[in-house]
Amino acid sequence: MTPFQQFSSYVLAHQLDTIATHYLSRARDTKLGLLSLFEHLSEEQIHEVIEKNFRQLLESIIEGTAYEHAIASITLWAENKFPGIQSNDPGLHDLIQVIGIRKYSFIKVLPEFTQDLEVYTSIILEMNEYYDFYREKVYETYINIQHQKLQEEKDFIELVMDTTTEGISALDTELRVTLWNKALTERSGIKKEDIVGKPLFDFFPKNKTVLEMEAIEKAQKGEKVYLQDIPIKARQGFYDMHVVPLKDASGRIAGSLSLSRDVTERKLLIDKMQETNEELQSTNTHLEEKIQELRQTQNALEESHNFIKSVTDTSPDFITVYNLKERKNIYANRQVAGFLGYEEEEAREGGFTFLSTIMHPDDIPVIKTFIQEYLIYEGDTPRELEYRVKSAQGDYRWIRASYNVFRRDENGFPIEVVSISKDITLVKRQEQQLQSSNEELEAALEELKSAEEQLLEANAELENRVQERTKELVASEEELRQLLDKSVELNDALADKEQQMRLITDALPVLISYVDVNETYVFVNEAYTRWFKKSKEEIIGSKSKDILGEQAYQEIKGVVKKVLSGEEISYEGRMTYQTAGTKDVISTFIPHQVNGTVVGFFALVTDISSLKQVQEEILHKNAELTRINTDLDNFIYTASHDLKSPIVNLEGIILALSDTIMEKLDDTELKLFKMMGLSIEKLKDTISYLGDVTRISKNLEDKKEMISIAQVMTDVKGDISHLIEEMQPAFEEEYHIEQIKFSRANFKSIVYNLVSNAVKYRSFDRPLKVSIKSYVQDQYVVLAVQDNGLGLSSSQQLKLFKMFRRLHTHVEGTGIGLYIVKRIIENSGGRIEVQSKEKEGSTFFVYFPKNE
Repeated sequence: MTPFQQFSSYVLAHQLDTIATHYLSRARDTKLGLLSLFEHLSEEQIHEVIEKNFRQLLESIIEGTAYEHAIASITLWAENKFPGIQSNDPGLHDLIQVIGIRKYSFIKVLPEFTQDLEVYTSIILEMNEYYDFYREKVYETYINIQHQKLQEEKDFIELVMDTTTEGISALDTELRVTLWNKALTERSGIKKEDIVGKPLFDFFPKNKTVLEMEAIEKAQKGEKVYLQDIPIKARQGFYDMHVVPLKDASGRIAGSLSLSRDVTERKLLIDKMQETNEELQSTNTHLEEKIQELRQTQNALEESHNFIKSVTDTSPDFITVYNLKERKNIYANRQVAGFLGYEEEEAREGGFTFLSTIMHPDDIPVIKTFIQEYLIYEGDTPRELEYRVKSAQGDYRWIRASYNVFRRDENGFPIEVVSISKDITLVKRQEQQLQSSNEELEAALEELKSAEEQLLEANAELENRVQERTKELVASEEELRQLLDKSVELNDALADKEQQMRLITDALPVLISYVDVNETYVFVNEAYTRWFKKSKEEIIGSKSKDILGEQAYQEIKGVVKKVLSGEEISYEGRMTYQTAGTKDVISTFIPHQVNGTVVGFFALVTDISSLKQVQEEILHKNAELTRINTDLDNFIYTASHDLKSPIVNLEGIILALSDTIMEKLDDTELKLFKMMGLSIEKLKDTISYLGDVTRISKNLEDKKEMISIAQVMTDVKGDISHLIEEMQPAFEEEYHIEQIKFSRANFKSIVYNLVSNAVKYRSFDRPLKVSIKSYVQDQYVVLAVQDNGLGLSSSQQLKLFKMFRRLHTHVEGTGIGLYIVKRIIENSGGRIEVQSKEKEGSTFFVYFPKNE
């Protein structure tokens, strides 16, 4: 069984009631909307429902069917098969919130299962993988549900085609043009009367490699093709194009239909939002990892601090060795006897009865419980206990004792425990104040964690909105294509042209109306009547002012005057109508001329209120994400800066002790002492790298100057001379560009990380070769660093530039060097790329912008 399955088995057997209680408490604290569906149940019934759900989930995890269980649950929700619950009752936010609360509930009981960091981490990773899968399936199902709800039929008749901004064309099987609308005329400059009936490629070069040509050929063979983000050749921009086969009544292919839409603004907006979201998501992930590292650093700092105090206070401290099974001391130093006022032999041979005599009565239960727990303790880390004892002067003094297992029996249970104690009466108050400060810090970190969770939820919501909007646009394109097919069938089947026009216009969501020169309605479609909540009979024959309302009419009065003079006008803005309310709209007014005289005009109105709302929400979310990101960055900068001083102090203490007590330590103590020094060095490196990350984020030390590439390379070789001496690499240097204008510190950091990695991650199957080249490519100065070392797999390359991601664990490192390189070069407007093959080697290409 995997660690996650073992943990699930433990929860099912021992913690089912507890985890259900955690879930219900968290759900109420976060105001989970789904709880409203169970308001009719009693507290006990709600708890039973939650226990039942957890039991089913835990059993599926233990049986190895958790993923199938997740899919089955989501399918029941999507198909409305949950008793009393519809698929739209728990919204997307509720479902995602449920996932977070379940993870929270598991994590709350996880410390009861294990204190082993490796097992703990393995369970968390496996749990995250399962819930990431669950979340992706929820998103996918939710999008499908929303897509199914979009069922309004749309189409364009020939008159509407000439007023739309989308380009529409049709070809027969001989590739002759049978349809060509006004939008295509404006886009290409080719008039409808010049091209209809003639071969398309009389006007455009026939090129088999052109995407549009390939799409037409596929459609003529029965395929439906959708092309996205095609560059517009006549100007800067992009368009999407649907190409579908046209079929006659018998189902035979009669040609192809193309529909194209200018998506320049949409693409630029989506690209920008996606780029921003990815950057913020990446930054938030990195910051979460940095916070976790800081917490680990703080814990390590506290342990090192306690150990160093025990070493530095060896002479004045109270040292005892206690036998847990015999319940007596087997050793006590002179300080114990002197402090308590007993002979050394009495203090050395004293058992629990002796302890009961000298301990404060209120603390005796504490020490009893502690001894009982230590009999089954399996850990190796020291454990501390504070209690009061009676001194030789007769007063009770506070003692802080640090216990560590000295010897275990054949079953691994502790037998003898070393205790190093000291009198902390005078500093108790200061320690309590420090504890209070630590509690305030923990509260602040918890608030920061909550902010991170809100940030992740905001990112998820933002990404979902963008995806939903994109799906709606794609759905609209597909529906438009279907309606165009129906339009062709109607042209063949319906003789009554007016009836055909009404059917098509009534299917459109766009408001379409025709008003004569007296501003009297002559024609409106169904969308128009629904908007103004009036029948066609009530609108046709009425004045536009009476239907629109005074405020809206005054807004467009000047526009109408220009249209009746023969000018075509497009208008975008916010309008207030007397029955429809305030709307954001895009309106197109097209004059209708007969023999050169304007006899009326067509008006097409599209409601973009929902799109405006989404855009405003996106801007608000981006601003909020940027603010939170800045706060997190400032926290990391402050925390890493504040940790430097205690680390330096610890390093000084270690150095001072090395001259005084090294000869007094046995082999085990000497090993611990050296491990402590290595841990401090690692902490220093981590804090230094965190400072580098913050410096890069804030664009510090970016003063540019002319730098000799060869000289920097010489400096880097000197810095890693110990590696070069050990690995014996053969260097090949070829500088077609000898100097570069860049920040000296940042450029050296780039070269140092790339070259040191090339040396460290060598393959021992062949002599190491490292090649460094510089040259000009397009608008960049390129620095290429190539090695024949271990190389990277495809999956490793995806994680290469992530913070704290180490891909080879046999070499010491922090996993942050390449992340810093990427941030430096991207901040300067450049980029970094890698080409690598496992067991053959890697080449890194750094592109620096040319400085004219």
